[in-house]
Amino acid sequence: MTILPVRKENRSPTPPTRTARVPLWTANNTLVPGTYRITASEGSKVIFTATPAKNYQVWKWTVNGTEVTESTTNYTLSADKKTLTVSSLQKNLDVHVEFSNQFYTVSAQSDTHGSVTAAVGDVPVLTSSVLSGTEVTFTAKPSFAMGIADWQYKTSENGTWINSSVTGLSYTIRNLQSNIWVRALVNDSAKPTTVNF
Repeated sequence: MTILPVRKENRSPTPPTRTARVPLWTANNTLVPGTYRITASEGSKVIFTATPAKNYQVWKWTVNGTEVTESTTNYTLSADKKTLTVSSLQKNLDVHVEFSNQFYTVSAQSDTHGSVTAAVGDVPVLTSSVLSGTEVTFTAKPSFAMGIADWQYKTSENGTWINSSVTGLSYTIRNLQSNIWVRALVNDSAKPTTVNF
């Protein structure tokens, strides 16, 4: 965790100081013995930055036992919750940050020319949330006499589709690190895929 006090211009007389006590947690929510203590002048702007380990995210911040939300007065959270800003330090603070596993949205997009499903190993993805770092395989079942022209993906629901240059019946994401929407371009001009039983 990085703690950055933001300096204000010198004022007279010297304002009282305040202390922030910050325990250190690992990414799997294990408390590291000891705490960090910082001292800053009353009225100072103080910025706390948490750095989650790979496949983890910041779950929540608490200050003096109360969870900080987007609407908490005098505190600002970044969109990814990695940064907590105290706009004006007015009292001693006991600041905690907790981490949780990172999950991403996975969506298999089907159309009238066939279906697309997603699976982790042999287990179908029934919810849209999949653990970061997971291998996800998408499988297409095109309509009769149609082939896979290409697989496409995008990383936001309203994003632009990107061609993958993969044309088989399956498309695999080896290490999931973002939200993903996947579809197979199925049409009758592509070479039909032969399946033997």
